[in-house]
Amino acid sequence: EIKRRPDFVDGLKTLVSMYQTLGNYSRVTELYYQMIMLNPGSKEYYAAFAASAKASGKRAETLAALQQFKVANPNAQVLDELIALLK
Repeated sequence: EIKRRPDFVDGLKTLVSMYQTLGNYSRVTELYYQMIMLNPGSKEYYAAFAASAKASGKRAETLAALQQFKVANPNAQVLDELIALLK
């Protein structure tokens, strides 16, 4: 279902749970980012995104990617907030 509907948040939450159980926090971070981008006005997943990025051991890489996205999208306030959480 997620392949057909990438905006299927309940399916994304199920995947997050599965990947957390497996300890794949890089994938968890990607999924939380996807959920944030689906609803950028909601801050429901911000803290979980930051925690999973730190747990993945790829905090610096995630931060660099967000900063690149910010250059391409200078008015995206959501990116500013996510960058601040990772610093």
